[in-house]
Amino acid sequence: MLEELQRRNFAPSTIRGYIRTVRDFAAYFHTPPDQLGPKELSQFQLHLLRDRKLATGTVQNRMTALRCPNRQPDSVGGARSGANP
Repeated sequence: MLEELQRRNFAPSTIRGYIRTVRDFAAYFHTPPDQLGPKELSQFQLHLLRDRKLATGTVQNRMTALRCPNRQPDSVGGARSGANP
């Protein structure tokens, strides 16, 4: 994920936000993000709106981050585990 965001020339703050969002998503379900699908995206979106009471714009930004290709937390900031994205 990190390499893809850097390749697309995203700002460092955007990259940090995307990474944080993917980690939060995985932590919420206690499952690696590459094993989660559309059903979980919808559930997480409702969690952000209802439970965390985030603004709709913030939630939209988080959903955009989760739809980013190569949504792999292990490819961020350190050693990789598994195959290359």
